[in-house]
Amino acid sequence: MSDVGGAEALLRLGEEFTGRQIAGEDPLAFAEDVYRRHLHEPVDGLDAVDNELYRELVHVPADERQRVAQEAERRRRLGQHYTLADYQRDRS
Repeated sequence: MSDVGGAEALLRLGEEFTGRQIAGEDPLAFAEDVYRRHLHEPVDGLDAVDNELYRELVHVPADERQRVAQEAERRRRLGQHYTLADYQRDRS
């Protein structure tokens, strides 16, 4: 996926996820595989986010979700973690 832009990669990822779900496969296993590959070869425009943090972000406005996802990815590329606890600490 590294040869495509972030928006196109995200679209392809969604299509693949849906296709696997329709075929009766476990889409979460596929998502985990993509996440692991992204950790080794990042795709510009896609952000890796801690699963627990991601579940919290579905409840925040889109601009906040994007900001936090970008911060998580920025830290990940620096070899740092950004978890739900980090996010909550930053908000207080």
